[in-house]
This record gives sequence, structure tokens and C-alpha cells, in this order.
Amino acid sequence: MNNAFFRKAVEKTGLSIEILPLEIAWRNAQGMLSANELRRLHRLGELRKKFWLAARWAIKRLGSRRAFDVSPDEIETVCNSTRPCCQMPNGRDYNVSASHDTRYVVAALTPAGTRVGVDVEPIDPRCLRVAARHAPTLPEHPETATRFWSACEAVVKCSGLGLRAVLRSVIPKTTEWGMELGFDDGSVFQVHQIRFDNRIFSVATA
Repeated sequence: MNNAFFRKAVEKTGLSIEILPLEIAWRNAQGMLSANELRRLHRLGELRKKFWLAARWAIKRLGSRRAFDVSPDEIETVCNSTRPCCQMPNGRDYNVSASHDTRYVVAALTPAGTRVGVDVEPIDPRCLRVAARHAPTLPEHPETATRFWSACEAVVKCSGLGLRAVLRSVIPKTTEWGMELGFDDGSVFQVHQIRFDNRIFSVATA
């Protein structure tokens, strides 16, 4: 995927992003797992294993780009939390987020001090109902509604807030790079977005 505008916008935030076909990503992850990752993998159901592996591979690729002498199998992506992580052999940690649908996996990595959340959503007219209720100022269009929903999902991962809390107080605004979500408490999340293969990919930072 080569969208120069999207990549330029993302670079301004200091983060790295990876978007990969799901089938390629999960196969490449096999044989690249640490002992902790293998233990976690064996506890998952068969359906979740493919998605989980794909996310690990995307995160490991991002981590190896930050240190060219580190191979993906040296990077740890299972830490003491429910969120994915990226821990390098030298002990340095990066904040990461990952998401997937049935065809793609997307992951983003950023240095400590910057929060990040990602999401991927197929464009779906059903999102119009959510947008009409929580974002009535936005144009009534399936793509715009999906952008809103995907932005909210990315912000949930970035902020740690629940989806209900986000939808209850969100004030959305479209921007040249995607969407900006403001909240009653004054906090603002920038969400960079791209449309590809009838999907919206979103990256939120704060």
C-alpha cells in the first residue's frame, strides 16, 4: 500500500505503520515467536490464532525497522497487560496497537510518551445509524459514517476509554487527513485515515 499523503501525515506523529494482507502476515509469524508468545498462542482458540499471529508479525516488522540489527524473532510482543507491546532485546519498549478484519492486519508503533490506536473497517451502510445518533453534524454517507465509526474504535484503543464513553461525549470533525475527535473535557485525538480496498484504516494518536 503506497499512499504518499497518508504516510506523510503519519510521519508527522513520529510513528510507524504497517498494513499487510492477513494470509501473508499470519503465515510469516510462525517460527518467529518467543516462548511467552508461544504460551499465549496455545491458550487461544483456533479461530483467534490466525488473527493473533498476523498482528504479532506486523508488530515485529515495525520493531525491527527501529533497530536494523534486531531480527523479528528477538522482539517480544506479549507483556504484562491485555494490550500488545513491542519490547526490544535491549529492554526498550514501544507503544503499539493492532487491528484486523478478514483480509488485512494493521499495526502502528510509537515511542513511549505517545499513545496510539488503530482500526480497520469495511465501508458499511449500517454505520449510518451510529453516526446519525452520535454525529448528526456529519454528512449522511456510508463512507463518512464508517470513517466516524473507525475513528471512534481507534480512539478507544488509544485512550483506554470504553466505546460507550467515547460515543457519549464525542464531537467529530472531518479534516484533510481524516477525522478529529474532540471531547467535553477538552481532549482532542487526531485520526489519520486512508481508504483502500473499500476499507477505512484509522490511526489515532494523543
